[in-house]
Amino acid sequence: GVIRDQLSMITQSEKIPMEDRALEYLARLGDGSMRDALSLLERCVNFHVGKALTYEMVLEVLGSADTAVYSALFRAAAGGDAAECMRLVSGLIYAGGEVRQINDDFLSYLRNLMLFKAMGGEVRDMLDLGEESVVRLGQDAELTDIQELLRYIRVLSALSDELRFMTRKRTGLELALMRLCLPEMEEDISGMAGRIRKLEGRIAEL
Repeated sequence: GVIRDQLSMITQSEKIPMEDRALEYLARLGDGSMRDALSLLERCVNFHVGKALTYEMVLEVLGSADTAVYSALFRAAAGGDAAECMRLVSGLIYAGGEVRQINDDFLSYLRNLMLFKAMGGEVRDMLDLGEESVVRLGQDAELTDIQELLRYIRVLSALSDELRFMTRKRTGLELALMRLCLPEMEEDISGMAGRIRKLEGRIAEL
C-alpha cells in the first residue's frame, strides 16, 4: 500500500534496516495514517537503537500480536465463550499488550473481516495481508454475518473512545467482550438479532 511504500522510502533514506514483514505490519497498524505509522516506527527504533528491526521486535515493542490471536478472540466471542475471551486477553496483557492497542488491533481485524465478508476474495489486494491471514479471514467469515460484525464493531468503537477516560481499562475491555459473547445483554435490535442467531445455532445442534 501507499503507507508501506512511504515507510520503505523513509527507512532506506535514514538507513534503518528493517524486515519487510515488520514494515508491512507497521503500515497496517498505521491504519491509513502516515503520522501514526511514523510514530510507531520511532518507538521501535528508539527501543532497539542501532539494530535491524525484525517482525518479532516490532511485536515486542508495540505489545501487539499476530492476526492468529485476534482470529481466536473473534471465534471465542462468536461462540459465546466468554471464559476463552478473558483467557486470550489475559495472555495479551501478560505479554506486554496495552489495553487500547489490543482493542484497536481487534477492531482492525473485525474491519478486515467485514470487508472480506462483503467483498470475498477481491478484498485481498486492499488488505496487504499474507496468504495465511487471508485464508484465516475466509474461514472466520463463515462463522458470522455482516449485522453481527457491525454490532461487534459498534461496541468496540464506543469502547475506543471511552478508554481515554477510564481508570480501569482492562475491566472496560473485558465488559465489552462480555457484550460480544452475550447478545442478551444488549437491549437494542442488534442484540435481538444476535440472540436469534444463538438460538438458531442451538436448534441446529439438536
